[in-house]
Amino acid sequence: MTLLEVLETSLFLMLVVFLALCLIPLVPMLVKRRRGRTWTELMPHPGRFISIRLGIAAGLGAALFLIVTAALTLNHHRPPEGPAPVISVSGSAGRTDLTLDLDSCGEPAEGTIRVSGIRSGTATVTLRSEARTATPVRLNGNGIGRFTLDDPTSKRSFLSCYLPLPVVEGGAGSSISLGLGGDMEVDTIDSIPPPSSYVDGRWQWTCPAGEKCGILTTADLDVEEGTQQIIVLLLAGILGAIIALFIGELLIEPVRRRLDRMKRD
Repeated sequence: MTLLEVLETSLFLMLVVFLALCLIPLVPMLVKRRRGRTWTELMPHPGRFISIRLGIAAGLGAALFLIVTAALTLNHHRPPEGPAPVISVSGSAGRTDLTLDLDSCGEPAEGTIRVSGIRSGTATVTLRSEARTATPVRLNGNGIGRFTLDDPTSKRSFLSCYLPLPVVEGGAGSSISLGLGGDMEVDTIDSIPPPSSYVDGRWQWTCPAGEKCGILTTADLDVEEGTQQIIVLLLAGILGAIIALFIGELLIEPVRRRLDRMKRD
């Protein structure tokens, strides 16, 4: 469900509640109207009648919007089950350093690979994706090559995603440097394993020689935590306002009308 669909559903609920709150009191009014009562007597303050019911309907619509948005924000999907991308380095090669840049969840990631200690034609780099396709990565004379991960992320919540980093096979150890868009950050608590360092706006991981290090990164918007707190506060305020309107309309208003009639008598 997208944010636009949530908004449309909330507006529809608001309209239905508003019409119900307006039509239900009209039934007894029509009965009294047949007995000779005028509309002015039955509804002395039509503006107040409409505004109170519009406020209640708007509050319920806003509450539904916040509840569904909070559910989408707080709900976390399971991590992806498919294999992570694999970069295989074969031949006479030294350390492999990867640089990965992702602007936003759902977008392609641009990567750079640098293989140190190679001689021309002595190392081969192959990128294997989840679709089991193997793509050779061409290295220049300095052992540097570039690649693209077309769909590297999977949905985690409304404001975050999973990013399995490539697994490096072969070579004499590896490192991965991840850069995210200006409004995103790595969740160091939910990432497995957490980054070993943070240098110049990039998160760093290292893997010793002879090991395959699978890294599952959790990337989210830096406003996610604050958004959750604001939603809870707004929801509490809206529910409190709705309760106050109900109490005023159903309990206090009848008493006030009775007192007004007693004063006139």
